[in-house]
Amino acid sequence: MASCWPHVTVLALTSPGFRLKAVPVLDLYARTWQGGQLGDDGYVISAAA
Repeated sequence: MASCWPHVTVLALTSPGFRLKAVPVLDLYARTWQGGQLGDDGYVISAAA
């Protein structure tokens, strides 16, 4: 019987470019986008293709 394992991509804190990739995501958690605060009616939609 074959077992399927989900593909997981791990980006280590020491990986080159980690900060560049992480900052936009962390900004969204802080409810900011492109240097401005998201309003109470601001939403973020995330989708993967």
